[in-house]
Amino acid sequence: MEELIKNTLNGDKHSFEVLIDSVKSDLYRVAQAKLKNLDDVNDAIQETIFKAFDKLHTLKEPKLFKTWIIRILINECNIIYRKKYRQTKIFNKLSISKTTVEIANPFNITEDKIDFDILLKHLNEKEQLILALHYNSKYTPDEISDILGINANTIKSTIYRTKQKLRKYLEKEELDNESRK
Repeated sequence: MEELIKNTLNGDKHSFEVLIDSVKSDLYRVAQAKLKNLDDVNDAIQETIFKAFDKLHTLKEPKLFKTWIIRILINECNIIYRKKYRQTKIFNKLSISKTTVEIANPFNITEDKIDFDILLKHLNEKEQLILALHYNSKYTPDEISDILGINANTIKSTIYRTKQKLRKYLEKEELDNESRK
């Protein structure tokens, strides 16, 4: 690998292609874990390759090339993430249409599906947004914290309290349905 880096620094573009080929599957896996959209993944990888080629001279230890380029990729993924999800403020305009959500028993309910829209009507806007991000979009509390600029512990406690609130509502509905029979 050190020889390939030296050759690339001396102007051999083929050596750089070989370097990239040696790490491209790792780049793809990392980008896919950070970004779910295939176009975003490809954009992040492409920008990473451009930056790596341009900044290869800054690599201090050639044996750390893989770690170095993956760090560049993670930074690119973070830039794309922020641009796409934060700056456009897509979540401020979040409108939840009638969506059914497959439940991995987050509310300990025996039903297979719930009409998520009906449940969300019983929550305030902040609770709706956090639950939609967590359960519909599969974001972690830390990611939601980054998106909304709210402390991660606040996100976790909001999720917990909101689940409790919904559980009580669903238990009440279940009792009402049984009493009507």
